[in-house]
This record gives sequence, C-alpha cells and structure tokens, in this order.
Amino acid sequence: MKPAVQSYVDRPLSSRRGTGGTSLMDLPVELRLMIAEYALVSAKPLTWYYSEYTPKRRAGSFKHLSQATALTRVCRQLHHETAGLVWKLNTVHFNQQHFDYVYWGTNGPDSSDMSGCFDALRLFTQSAVHAANTREIVFDLQSSIWRYHISLYNLLEKWATNVSPAILKVTYSPWGFFDTKATTEDTVERFMSLGRQILHKLHDKGFGKATRHWRVFPVLTDVGRRKLKTYMEPSKFRLALEWIEEGI
Repeated sequence: MKPAVQSYVDRPLSSRRGTGGTSLMDLPVELRLMIAEYALVSAKPLTWYYSEYTPKRRAGSFKHLSQATALTRVCRQLHHETAGLVWKLNTVHFNQQHFDYVYWGTNGPDSSDMSGCFDALRLFTQSAVHAANTREIVFDLQSSIWRYHISLYNLLEKWATNVSPAILKVTYSPWGFFDTKATTEDTVERFMSLGRQILHKLHDKGFGKATRHWRVFPVLTDVGRRKLKTYMEPSKFRLALEWIEEGI
C-alpha cells in the first residue's frame, strides 16, 4: 500500500508549490548545499591575477572565480549559506606566468622575480574567510633562487600556518621530467638528484618535513610519471612516487 504521506523528494515537482514547479530555494537547506557543492567546483583552475599593482595599492582576484561563484549571487540567503564554500571545494593557484601586463608592464615575465607571487599569497592569506576555508593552495616557483634563501622558507611557513589546515603545495617548475635532448636515463637521474638536493637543503636549514606546514612537489605530467616508472628501478620509483604524491 502506498504511504498516505509522501516525502518531499517523492512528490511531483508540480505539487510542491502550486502548479508552477519548484525553485532551488524551495528545497531544504541540506539539499541546496549538496547542489552547491557541485555547482561551486570550478571547471578551470582558479589562478591569481592582478587587477592593480602599484607602489601604493595591490589588488587582484582569481581567473574563473566569477563563473564558479555564479550560484552565490542568486540571492542574499544563498550567498550567506554558501559563504566560503568555493574555497573548500577548489584548489587556488599562484603562478607568475599567468600575470599579465598589469604586473609585468612592457618588460614581460621574469622567472627570477618572485615578488609578485609572494605579494599575492600574502594578500590572500590576510583574509579571514580564505584562511578559515581554503582547501589547497598551489604556489608555483619558477626560479631556483628560493632554494638558497632561508627568509623565503620562513615566509612560506608563516603563510602555511595562516591557512592551516589547508595544504600549501609549492610546485617547483624546474623539477620535472621533460622531453629534452638528454637521454632518458640522464633525465631520470636529474629528477632524483634535484629531489635529493631539495630534501637535504630543507633539512640543513632546519625545515624538516615533520615540523613544516608546506611541501615541495615536482611538476610532472602523467606521461612523465609513466616514464619514471618505466625507466626506474622499483626501489627508486617508490621514493619518487612518495615525492610526487606527498611532496618533500
């Protein structure tokens, strides 16, 4: 026998509010938030850009953020219910290669200049909403300069602590597996050698993995990962896989 009272979900849409169907705001808040968790996941990486960069004022936002947060602008109530949710559901990226003329001017990108990335991360971590809600931050470093300046390690640790329990992933672009004129064996050895250098440098500077809130990751495609597995001894690949998945 069919129950005398149907659940909200079981009832036909046309019976929930007169004959005009239903809207998102008719649903229980739990269902709205379930829908929001799908809608607020960005199809493209949320990557920082500067809207203004002068000695007196620095401001910016993330590419594709407006599209990802369209649902939060439906009404005031939905905006309140989903506050901070976009940061919990997405990874945010800081990569100076994505800065445009607002930052670089007419000079063009300079891989040795990391100040813009550090300024952007500082601006981001100063927000209480971001600090409390961010899931994962990817901070891309193009230059090897960072490996020799302990002050930069301290800055990364400070910012990583500010956004804890978010994960601060420092991706180091030169550390990867790229198609070069070198032999595959040489490329594999370079990958492992650079990983060991990073590991020892951090340890020597007092930034052991157990006491550090940020991790360094290689920049590796799926193809590069398969090549490492193909050309590496199993014991070496296990170590490489730990670096790839968990960082140093």
